[in-house]
Amino acid sequence: MGQGLLDKAFDQGYRYLALFAFPRAGKSFGAARLAESLLLEPERHVWIVCPQYTLGAKEFGYIWTDMAEQGFLQQADRRNFDIRGGNMR
Repeated sequence: MGQGLLDKAFDQGYRYLALFAFPRAGKSFGAARLAESLLLEPERHVWIVCPQYTLGAKEFGYIWTDMAEQGFLQQADRRNFDIRGGNMR
């Protein structure tokens, strides 16, 4: 239900979205799935904004894994998943 509401809010054009739920409810997974669908659009850039790189690593990891499984990472000009060095793109 939460993922559906998040998608619906995005489709309705809301600029700022938030998903609040109990621990392990899938908030990171849901945010990654929404961002991932946007990344497949031409000329689209998506930012994961967090106070520390480690806090955004979970969402980034979901996207990274899916893009690798689909073969998109082979086409990328730059590939970095270095949390400690602050280089995730």
